Amino acid sequence: MSLEVLWPTPALPLVQRNNRSCVVRVQGRGGTVLLTGDITRPVEYWLAARGDLSPVTVLQVPHHGSATSSSYALLRATQPRWAFASAGHANRFGHPAQNVRARYAALGVPLLVSSETGMIVFSLHGSHNPAPLLWRARYPRPWRPQAASTQHTP
Repeated sequence: MSLEVLWPTPALPLVQRNNRSCVVRVQGRGGTVLLTGDITRPVEYWLAARGDLSPVTVLQVPHHGSATSSSYALLRATQPRWAFASAGHANRFGHPAQNVRARYAALGVPLLVSSETGMIVFSLHGSHNPAPLLWRARYPRPWRPQAASTQHTP
């Protein structure tokens, strides 16, 4: 397994606080995960321009799916098989934004949102079933509404 910090770079001054997030690529035998923190489009463009993002198995949706994130440049550079957003139920920001959801849908990338699915578990160690485990669907509670369909295809 390898771990590589792609951002921040010491060569660029960081003005916006969210762009101080670390962007980390984790590669292993079962796939590649790109963890993006709260970066916004300018950092996404910088990363995409580097040209070495290569397809990733799982992409953490930048900035919880804020309207200032998930540029087409980043999505085309990473070509994620799956994407997930960590967002609280009924969060005041409305994450992920509808335009962000639409971008993932337009590119055929399944987007999972923790407020809708509960915990999301990706098994990336050579499993014959690469579909993520959606906790709320797998372990339902009688006081919670049923989770959305667990049938996601890349």
